[in-house]
Amino acid sequence: MAFQIVLAEDHPIFLDALAGAISEAIPAVQVFKAADYLRLFELLEEHCEQLDMLLMDLSMPGSSGLSGLHFIRSRFKELPIVVLSGHDDLAMRQQCLSAGASAFLSKSADYRDVIKLINQLLHGDYQFQAAPSVVAEVNSAQKLIARLTPGQYKVFQLLAEGYSNKHIANKLGVAEKTVKVHVSAILEKLQVDNRTQAACLMTEAAASWLNKP
Repeated sequence: MAFQIVLAEDHPIFLDALAGAISEAIPAVQVFKAADYLRLFELLEEHCEQLDMLLMDLSMPGSSGLSGLHFIRSRFKELPIVVLSGHDDLAMRQQCLSAGASAFLSKSADYRDVIKLINQLLHGDYQFQAAPSVVAEVNSAQKLIARLTPGQYKVFQLLAEGYSNKHIANKLGVAEKTVKVHVSAILEKLQVDNRTQAACLMTEAAASWLNKP
């Protein structure tokens, strides 16, 4: 049986090392690699019907805090998501599980433990950790952001970082007119009047996750 997983990590050495370890230990697995959220969203859109798992670092270019994880979970409700983090503490684990992660692993974990967890998830014999209020308790900002399509979310992330339509178009490899259409739809879905208000909404959503107990 062949499996497909996405590994998202912005440190190239760690990304290549983990991808190589997975491929060597589980030959039946095809690993797709992403170094930022934009590439991750592209892979999720392209392979969403065939994907068996996502392993992701939270701290990558293209998203803030737990917002990227929350958005992915809102769009891909059944996809097993394993968060890889350099911040291994109880509060971070709880925040990730509440945002929709299926499991949490420290980057300092032994590769054998990572492979073991991947094998368990792929073969359906892993008991997911209980999370207090998994995605249910989200504030209004998060609910509005979850309404965006993956394409709109990619534009929204760059918009929130202060990029102009022209720069967004260059980064995404699309026409500036396409970006303008996305921006209009984003403002409407987020129920805001301008880009500044939209960016504030992103900040509000990210802050709410960081303030969770």
